[in-house]
Amino acid sequence: MHKGEYGYDAPYAPVIFGVVAAVTGFAAAMESLHLSARAAAPMTFCCVWFLASACSFCYTTRRGKFLE
Repeated sequence: MHKGEYGYDAPYAPVIFGVVAAVTGFAAAMESLHLSARAAAPMTFCCVWFLASACSFCYTTRRGKFLE
């Protein structure tokens, strides 16, 4: 298949995305408990967005570059 092993392009990026996803997920959970699900919706969206960004980054930097 592919013959290279280039690692991650910017190894700090998925870590930062993951930390931000965890923080916004925690904030969404706290808002959901103390306020309402409607109030937690923006933080939930941010959590999903950053989690998807981290997953996308990991996929494209490890596997996607070889498919292209």
